[in-house]
Amino acid sequence: MDKYFIVEALINLEICVAGLYRQFSGLFEEDQAFWQRLAAEEEAHAQILRNNRTIILEHLRLPASRLKGLVSSFELIAKRIVELSQEYQKEKPDKSEAYVAAIQLEQSAGEIHFQEITSCLKDTQVKCMFEKFNQADQDHTRRIRNRLKKPSSCPRNHKSEKL
Repeated sequence: MDKYFIVEALINLEICVAGLYRQFSGLFEEDQAFWQRLAAEEEAHAQILRNNRTIILEHLRLPASRLKGLVSSFELIAKRIVELSQEYQKEKPDKSEAYVAAIQLEQSAGEIHFQEITSCLKDTQVKCMFEKFNQADQDHTRRIRNRLKKPSSCPRNHKSEKL
C-alpha cells in the first residue's frame, strides 16, 4: 500500500467530519453558528493536508503493515460518519445525541490519527503540523463537551452510541 492513501484517507476523514457538522448546523438552528464554525475548521484541516500532501509523503516513515492498519481505521471512521449522517437524515437526533456523537467522533479521530502519524514523521515542520491537528481535535472535544454541559443547550436524555 502506498503512503499516498494515508493522506487521502485523512483528507476524506476531515471532509466527512465537516459534512456531519454541516448537517448538525442545519438540524439545530439555535446552534447553527457553533456547528458551522467546527465544520469550517475541519474543512481547513483537509485543505492544509491537500496543500502539504507532497511534503507529508516525503517525510512520513511508516511500515507497510502499519500504513494499511491506519488507512483501514480512517476508512472505518469515515464509513461510520456516513452511516450516522444517513441515520440522522431519516430521524433527527436530539441535540445531546448529536453532541455525544461529535465528542466520540473527535476522540476516535484525534486519538489515533494525528498522534500515530506524528510519531512516524522525521521532519519537525510536518510533525508540528500534525501536533496542531491533534490539539485542534482536543479543542473541538473540549468545546463540544462545554456546550453539552450547558443546561440550556441540550436535554439530558441522550442515547450514548459508540462510533
